[in-house]
Amino acid sequence: MTTGKTMTIGRKLMAAFLLVSVITAALGGIGYYAVAKGAADIDEIGEVRLPSVDSLLQLAHHAESIRGAMRTLGIPGLPPEMRERQYKSAAEEAEACQAAWKVYEALPQTDEEAPVWRQFVPAWETWAAEREKYLEICHRFDKNGIADPAELAKLLERFTKDHHVLAKKVLHRLFLEDSAFEGGEDHTACNAGKWLPTFSSNNPQLTDLVRNFEVAHRKFHQSVAKIKRQADDGELEQAQAAYRQETVPAMEEVFKQFGDMLAIANDSAAIMQEARQQLLGPVAQAYLATDELLDKLVQINRNIATTRTREGQNQAVMFETVALVTSIAGVVAALSLGMLITRGINRNLSRLASQLDDGANQVTDASRQVASASQQLAAGASQQASSLEETSSALEQMAAMTRTNAANAEKANELAGQARKSADQGEQTMGELNTAMTAINESAAQIGKIIKVIEEIAFQTNLLALNAAVEAARAGEMGKGFAVVAEEVRNLAQRSAQAARDTTNLIEGAVTRAKQGTTVATNAGKSLSSIVADVANVAELLAGISKASGEQAQGVDQINTAVSQMDKVTQQNAAGAEESASAAEQLSAQAQTLKQVVDELTVLVRGATGDASASGSSSQGTRPRANRSAARNAPARAAASQPAHTPAAHDDFNFGQDFAAGSNDTDANLKQF
Repeated sequence: MTTGKTMTIGRKLMAAFLLVSVITAALGGIGYYAVAKGAADIDEIGEVRLPSVDSLLQLAHHAESIRGAMRTLGIPGLPPEMRERQYKSAAEEAEACQAAWKVYEALPQTDEEAPVWRQFVPAWETWAAEREKYLEICHRFDKNGIADPAELAKLLERFTKDHHVLAKKVLHRLFLEDSAFEGGEDHTACNAGKWLPTFSSNNPQLTDLVRNFEVAHRKFHQSVAKIKRQADDGELEQAQAAYRQETVPAMEEVFKQFGDMLAIANDSAAIMQEARQQLLGPVAQAYLATDELLDKLVQINRNIATTRTREGQNQAVMFETVALVTSIAGVVAALSLGMLITRGINRNLSRLASQLDDGANQVTDASRQVASASQQLAAGASQQASSLEETSSALEQMAAMTRTNAANAEKANELAGQARKSADQGEQTMGELNTAMTAINESAAQIGKIIKVIEEIAFQTNLLALNAAVEAARAGEMGKGFAVVAEEVRNLAQRSAQAARDTTNLIEGAVTRAKQGTTVATNAGKSLSSIVADVANVAELLAGISKASGEQAQGVDQINTAVSQMDKVTQQNAAGAEESASAAEQLSAQAQTLKQVVDELTVLVRGATGDASASGSSSQGTRPRANRSAARNAPARAAASQPAHTPAAHDDFNFGQDFAAGSNDTDANLKQF
């Protein structure tokens, strides 16, 4: 185990910096953990809890907006455009609920939060289903086209009562004296007539009923006006007849239309009552269950955010305290260790100063010997490089000549190949000529046969002409003309025979010459075949010569390359030797510089010039001469020849290793040499 006295300077410094690094790392680790923990809590609050609370509150807000729209739909007498706006608002709020739902559902949930959410999902779905039922009932209510069915029912009952009273007055006027009454003639003056222009509906059935009622209502009041006029004129029978024929049918039709409209109004009232029961019953109950679970989820997330905030604050206080204590302890430890290391380093440097002076002298002697040997080696390497340059020049000339021979052989090989191709073409042409001559002979033979046929035809024609002449002579005067024709035919036959004989002679001469040409062509073809064979042999020989020349040129190039590489290596060796000599000189100068540095180090450590001079003199006076001699004879052993009276110095400072580390350039040059 390394003790404090035997530790090297590097280890002592490393221990000091290691302690400072450990303290710094501890402080950094504590700070990083605090920041990471705080960031995790902030992320938990900012990225999970706040979005969870926000999405849940949005869900509650939009759900309350849906409730408001549904309650508004339950108000009687609401205009159609207002009802349509409530439907649209409910749909938009439902979509907003789905968006908030998706945000919350994607966030992580705690063990306390997850069961409540699992209860909330079916409760929300139940409320959504009951809500849809309510909206469906509202749509059925809208189809009847009556905004306030209760009000319409009251009006219809009032209208019915008014017209019953009017009908009763008409009867009294017909059958009782002094029963005159005012009004009833104008169908627009009664309550029903005033109401008709203000009524509108999108229900086709109700619109038809109102239209039919308007017609019957007009007829009813017109009949009342007619009866009153006739009664005033004393025409009671005509008035009674008008009552039976006009008033009663119109009145029945009016009351029938009142009844039908009242039935639709009652149906709308029943639908509204059903919607009200659905809204106040299942919808309200489902919403209360949903809202209770939603409040629980919001409260859970708020509690988690509050807990995380409180934990972060407590941890921040704790980490501040730990960081302060660790910082104070680190400063005290670093100061103490720095003082101890400084004292130890000063003692060791004082002991090493004298040893460095001896080492510098040994390095100076060794560098002189290395410089001398390097200069001799550089001179020999320069002479060898000059010889190799001359050899390389001669080989380059030989390689150039060999490449020229190889190129000429290659060209001759190409010319021989071309000659061979030309001879092959000539041989092929002679073969074609032989074939043509043979065809000519065959054609001449066929022409000879044709000419023989022509001669036979001419001979027969001549005989026929003689026979014709004989017959013409027998005919006397009558056959003279025919005899002249026969004579001409005979002359033509003789001329044809003569021409055939001349043609035969010419063809026979041509055939003879064609046979001679065939013989000559055959002989020429044989000569060309012989030439082709000879040219092929010549081409093969030239190809072999070209290949051999190429291989020879390649071999010469390889030799030239090897010589060039040898020349390069030799030049590098010479340069390396010169660099080694230069490095040795530099090493000597560095040794002198090292002695000066040792003196300065002694002054720096001991703090007095007189002490440093005494130390240097003592060191030189006690230096063994055997070490100097060993340095001159064996420079490689200079590092091992330390003074015998300082064995403990090897634990703190290995001179051989430091010398090798300080002369890396010289070692590299010597290794290359």
